[in-house]
Amino acid sequence: TLQKRSGTKRLAPSTSTVGSVVPSLFARPESTLTRTPAPARHPGIFVANMCHISPFAATMGLVSEGSKLLAPGGFLAIYGPFKDEDGRFTTESNRAFDERLRSQDQTWGYRSVAQLDALCAEAGLQLVSRRDMPANNNMLTYVKSQ
Repeated sequence: TLQKRSGTKRLAPSTSTVGSVVPSLFARPESTLTRTPAPARHPGIFVANMCHISPFAATMGLVSEGSKLLAPGGFLAIYGPFKDEDGRFTTESNRAFDERLRSQDQTWGYRSVAQLDALCAEAGLQLVSRRDMPANNNMLTYVKSQ
């Protein structure tokens, strides 16, 4: 649902529907798929703090559509907080934040590194680096097959 901001002609998503708006960013009507020109090939894509504050469908769209935009050998770098490979939280503060996110929208929340690895592998992207970053975040870097 979109709400009109008072005093303006612009529409803004209501806070309760932001999660349902995000997946539509990756959706295209079937009729436009055959008329869409081939995407440019890019050397890399970087995204920060998206995967946990959006439905998993948005992450799926990022990976599947992003892999199509990458040149062979191109990278997808994803920065943010994640559960470890076994689906465990790395800190108690991460667990608490995940609970708060899910109380706002059940489709939001921390994803495990294993979930991202599997999703990326399906799209032809292989994990080449996982770095611990400040504030309990990680940088996951995937590279597209040659």
